[in-house]
Amino acid sequence: MSQLQVLMACSDLECRIALGDILAQCGIEPARATNSVEVRTVLTRWPVNLVFCEAALPGGGFREVLRLTKATGGGIPLVVCSRLGDWDEYLKAMQFGVFDFIARPYRRAEVESIVNCARPIYLDKTMGGTRDNIQPSAGSRNDEVWHKSSA
Repeated sequence: MSQLQVLMACSDLECRIALGDILAQCGIEPARATNSVEVRTVLTRWPVNLVFCEAALPGGGFREVLRLTKATGGGIPLVVCSRLGDWDEYLKAMQFGVFDFIARPYRRAEVESIVNCARPIYLDKTMGGTRDNIQPSAGSRNDEVWHKSSA
């Protein structure tokens, strides 16, 4: 089974270093992009299963990256990374349908939690299933993602 493929879309050097170091500690070597054009290139050339994206990425920000991830047809989970812990920014991102939102300073436990919550989505897709047949992982960050209607 192949490893989770992560794209880190950060124009800010501090963001790239901080998040890259944490992902490396998690055993992940992410693909890197510094603007939405590079994100498009990475998404068309490599399989990506999770994207961490700065809120204000050059070329359209997280909304453009979200559009690009949806255009792949893969429903790639997108995590918005922000310099600010702004509640309004968080709500706006979640309304657009992002997987999660994190603010600086990035914490290893928080990044690990996001990766672990995204992993079942990746595993399910590699097995040809749908999200309806998976159960929440312990400590899911966004229980609504895993909500299964009872029929």
